[in-house]
Amino acid sequence: MTIPKGKEALYSGSSIVEVEVKKCCDWLGFSYTDNGWHYLSATIKEFIANPNIKYNKSLLSNYYRSFQPKSIQDCFFYKGDGFPSVSSKLTRLPWGTTVNMKPKNNQHFGPNSDTFVENEFRRTKRIYNKIASEGYQPEKYRDGYIRGHFFKNDNDYRFMLASGQHRMAVLGVLGYQTIQVKIHPNWKRVIDKEDLLSWPYVHRGTYDKESACKIFNAYFTNTGREKAQKLNLLN
Repeated sequence: MTIPKGKEALYSGSSIVEVEVKKCCDWLGFSYTDNGWHYLSATIKEFIANPNIKYNKSLLSNYYRSFQPKSIQDCFFYKGDGFPSVSSKLTRLPWGTTVNMKPKNNQHFGPNSDTFVENEFRRTKRIYNKIASEGYQPEKYRDGYIRGHFFKNDNDYRFMLASGQHRMAVLGVLGYQTIQVKIHPNWKRVIDKEDLLSWPYVHRGTYDKESACKIFNAYFTNTGREKAQKLNLLN
Protein backbone atom coordinates (compact mmCIF):
# COMPACT_ATOMS: atom_id res chain seq x y z
CA MET A 1 0.00 0.00 0.00
CA THR A 2 1.33 3.41 -0.95
CA ILE A 3 1.35 5.85 1.96
CA PRO A 4 0.23 9.35 0.84
CA LYS A 5 2.75 12.09 1.57
CA GLY A 6 2.60 15.74 2.56
CA LYS A 7 -0.10 17.82 0.89
CA GLU A 8 -1.33 14.75 -1.02
CA ALA A 9 -2.27 13.22 2.33
CA LEU A 10 -4.70 15.93 3.40
CA TYR A 11 -7.71 14.58 1.53
CA SER A 12 -6.43 11.11 0.67
CA GLY A 13 -8.73 9.17 2.99
CA SER A 14 -5.83 7.10 4.33
CA SER A 15 -5.57 6.91 8.12
CA ILE A 16 -1.77 6.52 7.90
CA VAL A 17 0.09 9.33 6.16
CA GLU A 18 3.65 10.60 5.83
CA VAL A 19 4.44 14.15 6.94
CA GLU A 20 7.51 16.36 7.14
CA VAL A 21 8.78 16.70 10.69
CA LYS A 22 9.47 20.40 10.12
CA LYS A 23 5.73 20.92 9.52
CA CYS A 24 4.65 19.26 12.76
CA CYS A 25 3.69 21.15 15.90
CA ASP A 26 1.87 20.77 19.19
CA TRP A 27 -1.32 22.66 20.00
CA LEU A 28 0.69 25.51 21.54
CA GLY A 29 2.54 26.03 18.26
CA PHE A 30 5.90 24.66 19.42
CA SER A 31 7.80 22.85 16.66
CA TYR A 32 10.37 20.08 16.79
CA THR A 33 13.25 20.85 14.42
CA ASP A 34 16.29 23.08 14.79
CA ASN A 35 14.65 26.07 13.10
CA GLY A 36 11.96 25.99 15.82
CA TRP A 37 11.81 25.21 19.53
CA HIS A 38 10.04 22.74 21.77
CA TYR A 39 10.57 22.33 25.50
CA LEU A 40 10.91 18.53 25.20
CA SER A 41 13.35 18.77 22.29
CA ALA A 42 15.43 21.31 24.21
CA THR A 43 15.37 19.07 27.29
CA ILE A 44 16.60 16.10 25.24
CA LYS A 45 19.49 18.14 23.82
CA GLU A 46 20.35 19.24 27.34
CA PHE A 47 20.65 15.76 28.81
CA ILE A 48 22.53 14.52 25.73
CA ALA A 49 25.11 17.22 26.46
CA ASN A 50 24.99 16.57 30.21
CA PRO A 51 23.74 13.03 31.02
CA ASN A 52 24.04 13.65 34.76
CA ILE A 53 21.77 16.69 34.92
CA LYS A 54 19.03 16.42 37.56
CA TYR A 55 15.39 17.06 36.75
CA ASN A 56 15.14 20.03 39.12
CA LYS A 57 18.06 21.75 37.34
CA SER A 58 16.80 20.95 33.86
CA LEU A 59 15.34 23.20 31.19
CA LEU A 60 12.08 21.27 31.54
CA SER A 61 11.80 22.30 35.17
CA ASN A 62 12.64 25.89 34.26
CA TYR A 63 10.03 25.85 31.47
CA TYR A 64 7.29 24.70 33.83
CA ARG A 65 8.25 27.41 36.33
CA SER A 66 8.38 30.10 33.65
CA PHE A 67 5.37 29.31 31.49
CA GLN A 68 2.13 29.29 33.46
CA PRO A 69 -0.60 30.65 31.17
CA LYS A 70 -4.04 31.39 32.54
CA SER A 71 -5.97 31.42 29.26
CA ILE A 72 -5.80 30.36 25.63
CA GLN A 73 -4.71 33.93 24.89
CA ASP A 74 -1.67 33.45 27.16
CA CYS A 75 -0.92 30.06 25.60
CA PHE A 76 -0.55 31.43 22.09
CA PHE A 77 0.50 35.01 22.63
CA TYR A 78 2.52 35.14 25.79
CA LYS A 79 2.35 38.62 27.31
CA GLY A 80 -0.32 39.73 24.90
CA ASP A 81 1.14 40.47 21.48
CA GLY A 82 -1.93 42.60 20.82
CA PHE A 83 -4.29 39.64 20.87
CA PRO A 84 -7.94 40.46 21.70
CA SER A 85 -9.05 39.34 25.15
CA VAL A 86 -10.80 35.96 25.35
CA SER A 87 -12.42 34.14 28.25
CA SER A 88 -10.03 32.41 30.66
CA LYS A 89 -12.53 29.53 30.84
CA LEU A 90 -12.20 28.55 27.19
CA THR A 91 -10.92 25.00 26.60
CA ARG A 92 -11.63 24.76 22.87
CA LEU A 93 -9.90 26.21 19.85
CA PRO A 94 -11.98 28.10 17.26
CA TRP A 95 -12.47 24.98 15.11
CA GLY A 96 -13.68 22.93 18.09
CA THR A 97 -10.61 20.97 19.22
CA THR A 98 -10.53 20.59 23.00
CA VAL A 99 -7.22 21.53 24.63
CA ASN A 100 -5.85 20.71 28.04
CA MET A 101 -6.13 23.80 30.23
CA LYS A 102 -5.73 21.84 33.47
CA PRO A 103 -4.26 24.33 35.98
CA LYS A 104 -1.76 21.92 37.58
CA ASN A 105 0.28 18.88 36.53
CA ASN A 106 -0.25 19.63 32.87
CA GLN A 107 2.19 18.16 30.36
CA HIS A 108 2.14 21.35 28.28
CA PHE A 109 2.85 24.02 30.91
CA GLY A 110 3.12 24.76 34.64
CA PRO A 111 2.67 25.04 37.51
CA ASN A 112 3.54 21.42 38.21
CA SER A 113 4.55 19.43 41.25
CA ASP A 114 8.13 18.22 41.69
CA THR A 115 6.92 14.64 41.31
CA PHE A 116 5.20 15.42 38.02
CA VAL A 117 8.26 17.23 36.64
CA GLU A 118 10.56 14.40 37.68
CA ASN A 119 8.30 11.82 36.03
CA GLU A 120 8.12 13.84 32.81
CA PHE A 121 11.91 14.22 32.80
CA ARG A 122 12.45 10.49 33.30
CA ARG A 123 9.80 9.63 30.70
CA THR A 124 11.48 11.88 28.14
CA LYS A 125 14.88 10.25 28.76
CA ARG A 126 13.39 6.77 28.56
CA ILE A 127 11.63 7.42 25.25
CA TYR A 128 14.73 9.05 23.80
CA ASN A 129 16.93 6.09 24.72
CA LYS A 130 14.44 3.61 23.27
CA ILE A 131 13.97 5.35 19.92
CA ALA A 132 17.66 6.22 19.63
CA SER A 133 18.50 2.51 19.91
CA GLU A 134 15.51 0.95 18.10
CA GLY A 135 14.24 3.66 15.75
CA TYR A 136 10.64 4.77 15.27
CA GLN A 137 8.62 1.60 14.67
CA PRO A 138 4.96 2.55 15.20
CA GLU A 139 3.56 -0.55 13.52
CA LYS A 140 5.07 -2.75 16.26
CA TYR A 141 3.06 -1.30 19.13
CA ARG A 142 -0.56 -0.69 20.00
CA ASP A 143 -1.13 3.04 19.57
CA GLY A 144 2.45 3.27 18.33
CA TYR A 145 1.67 5.97 15.77
CA ILE A 146 1.91 9.65 16.55
CA ARG A 147 -1.59 11.06 15.96
CA GLY A 148 -3.04 14.39 14.95
CA HIS A 149 -4.69 16.29 12.12
CA PHE A 150 -3.92 18.79 9.38
CA PHE A 151 -4.14 22.56 9.14
CA LYS A 152 -4.35 23.92 5.59
CA ASN A 153 -3.43 27.48 4.67
CA ASP A 154 -3.56 27.95 0.88
CA ASN A 155 -0.86 25.58 -0.42
CA ASP A 156 0.88 25.02 2.91
CA TYR A 157 0.06 22.62 5.75
CA ARG A 158 0.88 21.81 9.35
CA PHE A 159 0.31 18.57 11.23
CA MET A 160 -0.86 19.30 14.77
CA LEU A 161 -0.28 16.50 17.26
CA ALA A 162 -2.95 15.01 19.45
CA SER A 163 -0.59 12.45 20.99
CA GLY A 164 3.07 11.51 20.76
CA GLN A 165 4.77 14.73 21.92
CA HIS A 166 7.75 12.91 23.44
CA ARG A 167 8.23 10.66 20.42
CA MET A 168 8.07 13.60 18.02
CA ALA A 169 10.55 15.58 20.10
CA VAL A 170 12.97 12.65 19.95
CA LEU A 171 12.53 12.24 16.20
CA GLY A 172 13.23 15.93 15.65
CA VAL A 173 16.42 15.78 17.73
CA LEU A 174 17.53 12.62 15.91
CA GLY A 175 17.17 14.39 12.58
CA TYR A 176 14.24 12.54 11.05
CA GLN A 177 12.98 14.41 7.99
CA THR A 178 9.68 12.58 7.44
CA ILE A 179 7.63 10.16 9.53
CA GLN A 180 4.45 8.15 9.28
CA VAL A 181 1.60 9.29 11.51
CA LYS A 182 -2.10 8.53 11.95
CA ILE A 183 -5.07 10.82 11.63
CA HIS A 184 -6.85 11.21 14.97
CA PRO A 185 -10.16 9.35 14.52
CA ASN A 186 -12.20 11.82 16.60
CA TRP A 187 -10.88 15.03 15.08
CA LYS A 188 -11.79 16.63 11.79
CA ARG A 189 -9.09 15.56 9.34
CA VAL A 190 -8.35 19.00 7.87
CA ILE A 191 -8.90 22.45 9.36
CA ASP A 192 -8.90 24.78 6.34
CA LYS A 193 -8.56 28.52 6.83
CA GLU A 194 -11.02 29.03 3.98
CA ASP A 195 -13.72 27.54 6.23
CA LEU A 196 -13.05 29.99 9.10
CA LEU A 197 -16.56 31.44 9.25
CA SER A 198 -18.06 27.97 9.63
CA TRP A 199 -15.75 26.87 12.45
CA PRO A 200 -18.07 26.03 15.39
CA TYR A 201 -16.75 28.55 17.88
CA VAL A 202 -16.53 31.32 15.31
CA HIS A 203 -20.04 30.62 14.07
CA ARG A 204 -21.31 30.78 17.66
CA GLY A 205 -19.48 34.02 18.33
CA THR A 206 -17.18 32.63 21.03
CA TYR A 207 -14.24 33.84 18.94
CA ASP A 208 -14.48 36.78 16.60
CA LYS A 209 -13.04 36.38 13.12
CA GLU A 210 -9.89 38.35 13.97
CA SER A 211 -9.05 36.23 17.03
CA ALA A 212 -9.69 32.94 15.25
CA CYS A 213 -7.59 33.99 12.26
CA LYS A 214 -4.72 35.12 14.46
CA ILE A 215 -4.62 31.80 16.34
CA PHE A 216 -4.69 29.81 13.12
CA ASN A 217 -2.02 31.94 11.45
CA ALA A 218 0.27 31.49 14.46
CA TYR A 219 0.81 27.86 13.48
CA PHE A 220 2.27 29.03 10.16
CA THR A 221 4.17 32.15 11.21
CA ASN A 222 5.64 31.04 14.57
CA THR A 223 7.92 28.15 15.48
CA GLY A 224 8.06 28.30 19.27
CA ARG A 225 11.33 30.20 19.38
CA GLU A 226 9.42 33.45 19.83
CA LYS A 227 7.81 32.22 23.03
CA ALA A 228 11.03 30.62 24.29
CA GLN A 229 12.83 33.94 23.81
CA LYS A 230 10.20 35.80 25.84
CA LEU A 231 10.58 33.16 28.55
CA ASN A 232 14.41 33.54 28.50
CA LEU A 233 14.82 29.85 27.69
CA LEU A 234 17.05 30.14 24.61
CA ASN A 235 20.71 29.41 25.15
